[in-house]
Amino acid sequence: MEKIIPDNIIHELVSLPKNFDLDLIDQSAGFESKIFPFISEKQFKKLETEHSAIYKKIAKAGILFSLVMDIPRIKVHLSNYGINQYNDGKSRQAPWWDIRDLGLSWLKKANDNLYSAIIDINEDDNLRADNLFFNNSFKLISIFDFQKFYSLNNSLEVYLWLVGLMNEILDAFLMELGSCSLSDLTTDDYFLSLLKKYILNKTINDSLPGNGVVFLSTGMAVQYEELPWQKSMFLGEVVIAAMSKKYLRSSNMYLDMLTNYLLSNKEKFPCYQPVEKTFRTKIIAKDSGLYL
Repeated sequence: MEKIIPDNIIHELVSLPKNFDLDLIDQSAGFESKIFPFISEKQFKKLETEHSAIYKKIAKAGILFSLVMDIPRIKVHLSNYGINQYNDGKSRQAPWWDIRDLGLSWLKKANDNLYSAIIDINEDDNLRADNLFFNNSFKLISIFDFQKFYSLNNSLEVYLWLVGLMNEILDAFLMELGSCSLSDLTTDDYFLSLLKKYILNKTINDSLPGNGVVFLSTGMAVQYEELPWQKSMFLGEVVIAAMSKKYLRSSNMYLDMLTNYLLSNKEKFPCYQPVEKTFRTKIIAKDSGLYL
């Protein structure tokens, strides 16, 4: 397996026993799926010589992601004493819940390090311009904006999944406004603030079915097949239903405010041609509960 990060750097960045067989880690799979979609391999290699602190954060994240993905293979080396390379006759294989907790810890550290690296990249105009993550981000709401509204657990992967939803919501909204383009609308700061709030609330509501992400007590997360989440961390059906009602009500409220603002300020938005709204989500009351 290809070694993207040399062994000595791995031991410098990640706490592993010296006798742990680093060949067990499939770095290529980890970096290709969890690092390079956000920071290209070319930029990563360039950072090694020009921005070593950022490089080390990304390298640490990549190794930790690789460890998480390799849990099915390395779990036989996880004992009640930690990570063992050899069966010494005294240790026993760690219980699944201990392995799970170790994996959750690795995953949190991986997301935190990668998110910290993205913060650093964001502060450098040249690095940002050359970065895949920022090039694929949603034009109106950054990951930093979204994190202030609802926790993504510092996951770039969750944010980019949400970008698809946000683009769909924005496109559907613009289709109902006649000939208006986004540039026609976003010159007005108040309108823009309402539009962002509408998109944020509707995005949460539309993602609640959990197709692609899961909702935990700490926020949104990616479900790893290699690392089932503790059942106690999942939000229950009652909480999910209450959240859906809350965010749906808020998105409809902001949608009304946007429409009223357009109608009350036609001189600012000559492109606006009111049409029948087809993009409002309706709540249908039934005896067994609320349905969308």
